[in-house]
Amino acid sequence: MGFMRFTGFTGLLGFTRFTRFAEFAGFARFAEFVGFARFARFVQLAWFMGFTRFTGLTGF
Repeated sequence: MGFMRFTGFTGLLGFTRFTRFAEFAGFARFAEFVGFARFARFVQLAWFMGFTRFTGLTGF
């Protein structure tokens, strides 16, 4: 019982450390992707707004 509790604790400790690292790495990659997607969307939106404003489609 005590051995199981100890191994469970050490396993949990190693698991949390591993998942924390994987979570951090995944989060960094995800944040990078989200930032890039948001930047691309912003550029696309800015280009579209400028294009529509230039062509006079929106009427602004």
